[in-house]
Amino acid sequence: MSAPALVGAGRPTVRIRGTRYPVLLPTLRDPRLHLAAVIVSLQVLGQTAFAFRLSIAQILVALLTCAVLEVGIAFWRRRVIMWPASALLTGNGVAFILRVPGTEHGDWWSLRGAWIFAGTSAVALLSKHLIRVRGRHIFNPSNVGLVLGFLLLGPELADPLEFWWGPTSTWLVLALTIIVAGGLVILARLRLLGIAVVFWLTFAAALGVLAAAGHAMTARWHLGPIADAEFWRVLVFSPEILVFLFFMITDPKTVPDGRLGRRLYAASVALLAALLIAPQKTEFGSKVALLGALTLVCAARPLVERLAARGAPAWAARLLRGEGPGVAAMRTATALTAAAAAAGLLVLAGIPARSSAGAANARATSAGGLPQVTVGPSKGVATRIDPRTARQIAADVVADLRAEADALRRRDTARAAAGAGGARLAALLRAIRAAGGRAVVVPDYHVERMRVTLEPGKGQAPPTVVAALEGTVRQATYAGSAPAVARRGDPARFAHTLELALVDGRYVIVGSRGSAAAFPGTPAAETAAASGFAGVRLTDVAAQVGLDFRQGAFRFGVTADPVAMMGGGLCWLDYDNDGWLDLFVVNSYSELDIGRWQEQGGLPRSALFHNVRGRFVDVSRGSGADLPLRGNGCVAADFDLDGRTDIYVTTGGYNVATDGYDALLWNNGDGTFSEGARAAGITSSGWHAGAAVGDVNGDGRPDLFVAGYTDLNAPLPGSAAGFPTGYKGVRDRLYLNEGPAAGTRARFREVGAQAGIEKAGIEHGLGALFSDVNGDGRLDLYVANDADPNRLYENVPWPGGAAADPAGLGFRLEERARREGVADPNAGMGIASADYSGDGRPDLFVTNSHGQLHAVYRSRGPRARGASFTDARPGFASAFDTSLAGWGVSWVDLDLDGNPDLAVANGAIPVMNLAKDAEPIQVFENLSGQGQPGQFADAGGLAGLRRLPRVNGRGLAAADFDNDGNVDVAVSSIGGRLVLLRSTAPARHWLEVKLTTFSPGAVVTAVLPDGRRLVREVHAGSSYLSSEDPRVHFGLGDAARVRELRVRYPDGRETRLADVASNQIVVVGRGR
Repeated sequence: MSAPALVGAGRPTVRIRGTRYPVLLPTLRDPRLHLAAVIVSLQVLGQTAFAFRLSIAQILVALLTCAVLEVGIAFWRRRVIMWPASALLTGNGVAFILRVPGTEHGDWWSLRGAWIFAGTSAVALLSKHLIRVRGRHIFNPSNVGLVLGFLLLGPELADPLEFWWGPTSTWLVLALTIIVAGGLVILARLRLLGIAVVFWLTFAAALGVLAAAGHAMTARWHLGPIADAEFWRVLVFSPEILVFLFFMITDPKTVPDGRLGRRLYAASVALLAALLIAPQKTEFGSKVALLGALTLVCAARPLVERLAARGAPAWAARLLRGEGPGVAAMRTATALTAAAAAAGLLVLAGIPARSSAGAANARATSAGGLPQVTVGPSKGVATRIDPRTARQIAADVVADLRAEADALRRRDTARAAAGAGGARLAALLRAIRAAGGRAVVVPDYHVERMRVTLEPGKGQAPPTVVAALEGTVRQATYAGSAPAVARRGDPARFAHTLELALVDGRYVIVGSRGSAAAFPGTPAAETAAASGFAGVRLTDVAAQVGLDFRQGAFRFGVTADPVAMMGGGLCWLDYDNDGWLDLFVVNSYSELDIGRWQEQGGLPRSALFHNVRGRFVDVSRGSGADLPLRGNGCVAADFDLDGRTDIYVTTGGYNVATDGYDALLWNNGDGTFSEGARAAGITSSGWHAGAAVGDVNGDGRPDLFVAGYTDLNAPLPGSAAGFPTGYKGVRDRLYLNEGPAAGTRARFREVGAQAGIEKAGIEHGLGALFSDVNGDGRLDLYVANDADPNRLYENVPWPGGAAADPAGLGFRLEERARREGVADPNAGMGIASADYSGDGRPDLFVTNSHGQLHAVYRSRGPRARGASFTDARPGFASAFDTSLAGWGVSWVDLDLDGNPDLAVANGAIPVMNLAKDAEPIQVFENLSGQGQPGQFADAGGLAGLRRLPRVNGRGLAAADFDNDGNVDVAVSSIGGRLVLLRSTAPARHWLEVKLTTFSPGAVVTAVLPDGRRLVREVHAGSSYLSSEDPRVHFGLGDAARVRELRVRYPDGRETRLADVASNQIVVVGRGR
């Protein structure tokens, strides 16, 4: 071990165990302190003005890692205690550029990816001590650490700082001033300013070649590809590029010696950066290419210097010194040849990155006859509209207006969705419905000018495209079954403002402002005469009956935690088989509140309430069911077929170490539950949402489907979409129940991919439901995806039989949503299935987010050709409120007339304020009993819901908790109290059917004395993250008896009962 360094006179020292060690401190003139002041200033601006997705804790991890290593190495080598000025610069450089996906701005103390910051900083710091040539480190420390980190971890785990920090503002001007002024002052003192100037000029010229060749890239903050002059401007004047040229490539320890060598070094980095950027299509690839260019040039520098030391040929030396005849011409020719070669190489290398721009250009100009388009300023968004994207928007708007006019003229509800969505589609459907067989007024627009801008989306949503249109419109009146023009008006000037959304690669009109809010001839919204609901009342009795539960999310204030915004399932089950339905409620909490909850005694836990003849007792403590999970949803099912109902709980966790797994609660039969998911073979981690249970392979054992949602650790590079589309999805799981096994009551085998689920790609699943949609006796699977098309997996025998079935499944799930007409592409949340149309087949209802119409699909009956379902939204259009975001949903016959009505829980997303974001619970009356089959009206006011407080509704589950024949509705609420709506109904008859065996998929048919058939299906898992009453409920209207009651089980066996009296709960055993 070396002895301590000599103590200089006047130098501070520290005595440790009798030995004096010098303390080395920088002076105020040290350029490292000046550079640190610049970076710290930019960090402060990044947090206060530019919404950097970086926490203070992450910055400190990087700084401390470098500082501790540097101090330790200096003490070990030199026996001094040194202030780690260089190390702090390295750590600050790493923290300034490195981002860990999933970190939210404002989450100041987040340690997400702390190991990534620590590891990258350690590699960076150690590189200057371990990778040295002739006593000098060859790499800029922070640069080589970042490059290795990005290449090894990929964009799923590590992402560089964006090129574009925001629109021009006072703050951006201040940031650029700090960068440029600080760089000029520091580099002038170090005599390194020439490096920055040569790099910038060369880089700008090289990118100019790429831009002229049509290079394009995508970025998260930009709508459409960044191409041409916009691409050049963004990169050349990017604050990140300026930081790179002023403070990274000018490291005094890694630049060459000599004026000429430094100029060549700067030009080499610039040209190599442009060459590496050329084939990149994403911002991530371009940023890593820029940083990687410096790493490669630094790696080559020692070799170049060694070759240069041997001496250049005589002709080259004369050329460099400018001596000899014709040297000037030779130097000019050499420079031009090199420039041409570099330009040609850039053009060739950039071919792969020109496809996106070319496609966009072809798409935008193919429509022909476009209006004059201008791009207006967009404030408050991290996105820009380039001219090419503006032309594409204009082409799509013109096409959308034509599609709307065509749908209105033909009274074609299917055609309506081709050019409209959201509130605009609702208005168009109302206009089509109002027209009926009468004459209809159709606008014919000629758009002359269009101005497009962007406005901030709501919370997690991407920006909204706003198009201001001017031109002329002619109103034409069409009449007759084969629409013909009856009258055509004169052209008139118009000015409309439309809202657009990017759907499946094209811009669709989703809203309108001012005079464009209604279609010509559209009447005011009708007020439905819902006389059948006169005796229906829904009253919140949760507090009166003992349901004292408040969901734990955002108890200490709302934070940007999407997991806490999404959960809230609940399950009705009779866990003790006493004939009264008990209630299990899933709890959750914000990740940022964990410390506060621990201080107050522990994390929120899910709750189990025992139903004692219509009143509830909280039996959570000691039941084993009150796990402190960041829960999402649940499903109640008898997985081991022992006659006792078990519970499966999905979690919203994406941190595998703490909450990444779901829970399987086995019912012990004594009022307690035991968790056994992993022992049962359920080990898939990730954010899981809805769950559904059914026997998919026909072996008599209940199987389990779990919908995978979003991986917050995996944002998609360059994606301009919001949450969740901008992140990778989590794979859906299908677990086959293989029966009892050692150490568990049932063992499960995951076969989702083998069975055919998500063959085209992993999506963002929320809702799930098993239902026999085609009546073949095999349970099919419907999945509601958030911002991906919903999927219908039809259950078919494995083609080719057992010999062609490698996994021995005996079945295959074939995705047929588009073919069957149920592939809604909106933000699917909850699913409800019931035969509301009376044809004996299940109809589907899927809730969607605000600004979208819910999806409604009516079965076309067993003899239909083509698609099995038809779009039934026109029957609901007058009742829909597209300003609400729907979640839980259930078909409930509230007025007992035999026609299922609908209950929907609403709540804003994202949650910004618990009070302001609350929304009403809705009920829609089925007007079939009033002579309007297929039509629905909002009956919330008649049922008394407008008197109730609004909620941030999520899970909704219907059940007759008090066994009075009226189906009640439970609703969970983000951060709020549980709601239990007790239903009272008119004096009509009813019947409930309880099966003695757990049989999801069983079909129960009640034949009334007049021959009318009411068909219901048993489900385990539906709505949004919830399980409903396991019994089947029939409203019978005036029928005092059921002529015949039939139960068809999934295995084909039937049970029949004749002449069943109404107003009772009848128990039906399984037939043979």
